[in-house]
Amino acid sequence: MTLSGRWCADSPTKSFSNACLFALATIFIGVSTAVRTWARAYPWSADFSYPSPVRRNGPYRYLRNPQQLGNVLFAIGLGSLAPLWGFIFLVACETILVFRLIQREEEARNAEGVGLAVPVVTQPDLLHRPLLGLPMWGKAFRQESAKWGLFLTLIVFTLLLSDRVAEVLAAASFMVWVVLNCDSFQSLIPR
Repeated sequence: MTLSGRWCADSPTKSFSNACLFALATIFIGVSTAVRTWARAYPWSADFSYPSPVRRNGPYRYLRNPQQLGNVLFAIGLGSLAPLWGFIFLVACETILVFRLIQREEEARNAEGVGLAVPVVTQPDLLHRPLLGLPMWGKAFRQESAKWGLFLTLIVFTLLLSDRVAEVLAAASFMVWVVLNCDSFQSLIPR
């Protein structure tokens, strides 16, 4: 069954409420993508020494885990397009995953604080190195390009309620993400 066929009924009131639901889901996905992109734009430290325990630039001035907040907001937005049980399952699973990731990060930070873990310091190549700790917006947008494409897809779908257009845009956004991130996949290929 298609998105517009499943959600849109014959009555104008129901159609308007469904359009509002799509708009709300689009807003959640847009905010989550913006937060995740903003968080990815800021590297751990300007001098590439071992990461400090707490970052204080970009979104990290306001939130300790902005990428995880973005993940939960994305799950809420995506889950809004699913039936109620799908929404509950998706948001609950993503929340559990986020709490586990935060707990793992805290455990690693505590282990480093008492000297149990040995930091590994690596110097990245000059191409991926930000100048004077400036945000790396190009890399962040490239990494999040699939979510930006999905955001654009939902905007168009909310306005047109056309499944075919949404399917084409979703596939195109995935392909753009693959093309933009093909250098990341090269590290996965055994030599």
